[in-house]
Amino acid sequence: TGVQTCALPIYRIAEELTGAIASKGRRFTVEDRTLDRPSSELSFATTASRRLGSGPRDPVEIVRYRLVPDTAGGRTGRLVKQQVASVAPDAVAPAEAVVLDGVTSFQARVLPSQAPDWSPAWAGGDTGKPEDLPRAVEIEIGVDEGDAQPTPYRVAVSLPMGPRR
Repeated sequence: TGVQTCALPIYRIAEELTGAIASKGRRFTVEDRTLDRPSSELSFATTASRRLGSGPRDPVEIVRYRLVPDTAGGRTGRLVKQQVASVAPDAVAPAEAVVLDGVTSFQARVLPSQAPDWSPAWAGGDTGKPEDLPRAVEIEIGVDEGDAQPTPYRVAVSLPMGPRR
């Protein structure tokens, strides 16, 4: 079922978000990329990343999640993760892996530190201060289960290193 398919990926993203940090020169961003399906791009620095490859480990990794549409033009796509060490030179290409196939939607929303409502797009500062992060992030993933209207699976995560109200 969709719950079983979606549970591990959504909770791994949530785990990485609990380690999100404000990083000098790196922004925590959520961008709305909705065209033909609900889609967000989520990028952040974290100390709780799941590694995609071997080699020297940097305590801070930069991760990005995005939905890549099916090349056949179907209603699904792939949730893709890109990851690179925070100290890697700009010329280093990030490692990339498919997190989940059969995804109908991937959306992220943030609860900014000074706003009462969730926002579908956000870019924090790059000063390395807690206010560069939102207070919380909500992730929603829709998985094709053969239904006309896929069931969305959601999790909301408070960011421990983010600002407090």
